[in-house]
Amino acid sequence: MERQLDHVKAETQKISLMEKGVYTEEACDLCRILVNAGCSQDLVGNAMVAILAAVGLTIKGPSMSKRTVARSILEGGIMADIQLGHEISKVDSLTVSSDGTTHKHVNFESRHVNMKVPTYGSNDDSSVQHQSRLIGVDSATDHSAQTQADGWKKKIDDLLHIYDQSPIKK
Repeated sequence: MERQLDHVKAETQKISLMEKGVYTEEACDLCRILVNAGCSQDLVGNAMVAILAAVGLTIKGPSMSKRTVARSILEGGIMADIQLGHEISKVDSLTVSSDGTTHKHVNFESRHVNMKVPTYGSNDDSSVQHQSRLIGVDSATDHSAQTQADGWKKKIDDLLHIYDQSPIKK
């Protein structure tokens, strides 16, 4: 009985980052947190192993590769675009702003939107607060008003297209 208890205890201390051949959402979230904190994409898999070992857990199966980490980051960006498209589609009004600069003879435009959005994590569904959201930083051919307006139209069209294709819209 003692051997069986030791075997069960050893099995409960092993976790898998994958389910049915796909990394779990929790593993991808941890990956994005590590990269956002400054961890190199090359080292995320090793960092996850070390973090879990520090709390007494071992990983059953493979750890994340650099390529998987990069894909997880891209998926996080798409999720952010879907959230932003959803928020824009639900507000009555919003304020947009942009600014431009040049770096090594290349023009860059940054775009922001300010709007009232839900307070995520709050139990009150009607709770909203003003938030500023970054739409993106992109290169531009010049700083003319027409180029800036065209850039805004393209960015909003792209966001709403991603949102329209998402399952959250349906």
